Amino acid sequence: MARPSETALTAASLVYAIQFLMIAIGVGTAVGLNALLSRKLGQKKPEEACRAATTGLFLMLGTSLVFTLVGLLFSSQIAAALTGDPELQQLCREYLSVNLVFCWGIFLQTYGQRLLQAVGDTVLSMVSLIIGAVVDIILDPIMIFGLLGCPLWAPKAQPLPQTIKGESSLPSLRMFSSSCLYSSSVSGGI
Repeated sequence: MARPSETALTAASLVYAIQFLMIAIGVGTAVGLNALLSRKLGQKKPEEACRAATTGLFLMLGTSLVFTLVGLLFSSQIAAALTGDPELQQLCREYLSVNLVFCWGIFLQTYGQRLLQAVGDTVLSMVSLIIGAVVDIILDPIMIFGLLGCPLWAPKAQPLPQTIKGESSLPSLRMFSSSCLYSSSVSGGI
């Protein structure tokens, strides 16, 4: 981030507090969901576990919607509260708008990981983390520094690889939801 400009690095540093807030809320919700799912599965209550997983998904999507609306409506006010420098405010505003509007990747990835851990599939959870990290490592320099024909987007590009890597959890969510529907139909639930 510092190569395009030192101001871009400063803007990203200022906005990390908002990103940490998103991560804290997402991880906190997902850990609670993990505990509830593990308990219900341990009690041999798959229907209740599926309901908890569905509720958790709606919580994550609702939370990401709130952060998206904050990004769309209040990025300028947050940037102004973070700094008084007009150039830095503009970069903070750009970074915030992308980071908050596309935050669903962070929430879905966290949800998917905790879902896999709750059902006991820690290997697939670790594989999804590794895939996400590799995608992030590959896309960060390409999008931030404008490599391989990608336009130079710094600091806007910083949250994009994080959002893209969040999509790596979607196949695991699909598999879990399919197994929930199957177990519910077999046992006469939902």
